[in-house]
Amino acid sequence: MAIIVGSTVAGGSGPDGNLPADAPLWARLTQYLLALAIVGSLGSVFSWVAFGSGPRAFTMSSSISAARPANPTTGRIAFGFGAGLIWIIFAAIAITGMRGLFNAGKGGKVSSRLATIPGDGGRRDGENAPGA
Repeated sequence: MAIIVGSTVAGGSGPDGNLPADAPLWARLTQYLLALAIVGSLGSVFSWVAFGSGPRAFTMSSSISAARPANPTTGRIAFGFGAGLIWIIFAAIAITGMRGLFNAGKGGKVSSRLATIPGDGGRRDGENAPGA
């Protein structure tokens, strides 16, 4: 669904992978909400495995040993760590997405890179570039 919104409805993506600057706000909002839904679903599953009630059965394997039962506490800790990382990513997407939507509403760019390009004299996104 997110690919359909980005490529078909919004007119494709730019060289940086973002929607074009003239994409409608509803397409941006749809893509943003789909991204939150996907990452939120992953976080929910990992959180349920790590913190949900009931017994859990985990197995471990490696390239030199066959699968064997693992300690449930170790499995829950691993899934809890993964859940924490996913929820941090969710928060980052939520914050940067909201900033992008508000900037788009003010006529600004949807995504602004905070890092500068090496050799551009400290400019961001080509601002004050020679010949601009």
